[in-house]
Amino acid sequence: AIIRTPYIDRAGTHAGRIAKWLLRGPRTKHWMRACYSLQSIWRLKQTAVQGVNYRTCYQAGKSVEGISEIEPVAAIVAEYAGALRGLP
Repeated sequence: AIIRTPYIDRAGTHAGRIAKWLLRGPRTKHWMRACYSLQSIWRLKQTAVQGVNYRTCYQAGKSVEGISEIEPVAAIVAEYAGALRGLP
């Protein structure tokens, strides 16, 4: 689960036909995942050599889609403290 950025749009996130077929197999999916892991390590090394900022790819959980606004921490803490004051 990654956040869509221009870098991700250029790199792509879809598996090819052969990869999809291998990922469906109970025995071959492990090999395909290992291949993806090795590929990501290689790409990480390449970006370090090329000087690309590692912050071009952001990871997030699947629940990040439900976020509609970002609030300051102070407002959240104040709201929480106010809720605590109202408890018996």
